[in-house]
Amino acid sequence: VSYGAKYCNKPEHRHQQAAMKKTTSRPVETDSNKLARIQKMVDESVQLKGTLGARYLKEHRGITNTDKLAIRFHPRIYDKETKKNYPALLIPAKNAEGAVQGYQTIILDPKTANKLQGVEVVKRSHGSQTGCVGLIQEGRGLQVILAEGNETAASIALAYPEATVYSLLGSTHRLKRLDWLAAKHKTDTLYFAADNDGANAESAKALAKSIQALKEKKVKVNVAMPAPLPNLNKTDWNDALIKHGADKMKADLDKDFNVKSFFKTLLKFNINDLSSYSLFLSTNFG
Repeated sequence: VSYGAKYCNKPEHRHQQAAMKKTTSRPVETDSNKLARIQKMVDESVQLKGTLGARYLKEHRGITNTDKLAIRFHPRIYDKETKKNYPALLIPAKNAEGAVQGYQTIILDPKTANKLQGVEVVKRSHGSQTGCVGLIQEGRGLQVILAEGNETAASIALAYPEATVYSLLGSTHRLKRLDWLAAKHKTDTLYFAADNDGANAESAKALAKSIQALKEKKVKVNVAMPAPLPNLNKTDWNDALIKHGADKMKADLDKDFNVKSFFKTLLKFNINDLSSYSLFLSTNFG
């Protein structure tokens, strides 16, 4: 026994054991394999109509018509936290070439059709989403509207059935990379339905920088922002839809999207950081 212990403790044999463990561990997944796995999940998803996902949007998010939405539904998404499979909304993340680079999922309760309770993370991102957007509605008109989140974008689609609507998959920072989206749709103007995250919000500062970055690429951004609702720290357009209804939400969107009233939209940000506020003004009025 003592000889075996001495043998195993010799440096050269410790290196051999480490090498054996390394070769028997799970191989690192290549980029091509990751993309293949991501595409497989997207291919397994189905159209939203008639699914639990459509029920979630209608019953719990006030989006009464989901027939035109490009959001997908997957019946069995694996959750690594609970190690179980759940039904989920699935939103593919596509780049400028139209290639799927990742996807975002929203796990649903199979009984209530609402977001699943009792799990730490209901909304998860899979794969890369840099420079990508999620298509929420393929429109027939010229207007291209973006929103930060998926449910908010679906709310915008309800108000603008002829517009093409995209989700930024939860990050305003992605907006600054989307000059390719304007080129794709042959427009020099993008419309952004922003969240109202309150005073000094980082999202407002990120939006200011994104508007400036796109202006340098000859793309203009018209912004609409909902008025804050009582008892909410943050307000998005889905909150406005649930509170006020589709007609009032659309009227407020139309008013803000009009460039002449854009100054009033900026005031809703309540930005105390004057450098960010000045950037807004110089971007749109300089």
